[in-house]
Amino acid sequence: MTNCLARSTGMAAMRRNAKKENRRASFYFPLEEDCDTHRLVALALASPYLISMLAALTQFLGDRPSFYYPPEQVLTMKERFHLETPELLRLMVQVIRQFAVVPISNFRVGAAALGSSGAIYCGVNMEWTRVAFAQTVHAEQCCLTNAWHHREPRILMLAASEPPCGHCRQFMNELCGCENLQVISKDSAPMPLHDLLPKDFGPAALEMRGIDATWQGPALRPVGSPKVPADLLQAALEAAQRAHVPYGTGPSGSRSTPLRHLLGCPLENAAYNPTFSPLQVALVRMHCDHKPWTASPRRPASCLVSSPQAPYHVVSIERVPSN
Repeated sequence: MTNCLARSTGMAAMRRNAKKENRRASFYFPLEEDCDTHRLVALALASPYLISMLAALTQFLGDRPSFYYPPEQVLTMKERFHLETPELLRLMVQVIRQFAVVPISNFRVGAAALGSSGAIYCGVNMEWTRVAFAQTVHAEQCCLTNAWHHREPRILMLAASEPPCGHCRQFMNELCGCENLQVISKDSAPMPLHDLLPKDFGPAALEMRGIDATWQGPALRPVGSPKVPADLLQAALEAAQRAHVPYGTGPSGSRSTPLRHLLGCPLENAAYNPTFSPLQVALVRMHCDHKPWTASPRRPASCLVSSPQAPYHVVSIERVPSN
């Protein structure tokens, strides 16, 4: 009972903090406490030990949990709570899912992934009203994009609070090293991604490389003399250098100010539809950094750079010739 009360107190503080953050955001969403209460009761009936650990972990992480945990902190959590990696990831998805942005579905999903560095990255599903459903970010996509931002070399294991949909399985299949990726959904044991996506179609089928967070392309420069602030343009060019665009027409990147953390580039997919746009990548980074949309005294400036052949561009760019 004490553990249940402790967990409820910690979750209540987390809800208050999430509400406070998102009231300042243009995508404010109501937190469905009844949904979380039902899930808590079901969890308690299934495993009193699990809910005890969840209570302790919630208190340990606080009411504003991070979306990134370095290797030393992961080791501390495993030793303190006597947990193996799969159990820790299962618990973390239940904690982080409270920060999902779900004004349309009210259905929260959390994901957590272990990288080869030993770090853990978290993610949640994100929705926005008055835009196409195609802009929706799934929890697994958010989690993996978060790891990509931190230049994580490889993802070894990923857990989600719900079974990954086909869209997310295809997104995971784009990763370099995905043949070694283990996936955990709800109470299932870790299983290889290729067991969830047999006879897959991915980068190898097109003789292309997958997403490698450590890769950076050649230097880029604008074509002509665009009337864009130099620091804004340079940041967008640097973002474009990390673009994963083996199937499209060239790199692109975006940067906005004064929201200086709003920076992104495309992550293409062999199946095309799961491709992430620069804006989606930027919004994931903003949310994982706990940076809500805020009112600005002036209109934010933005810059989108891309190759002239791309379907969208503001500033045309080209590769810098090698000497």
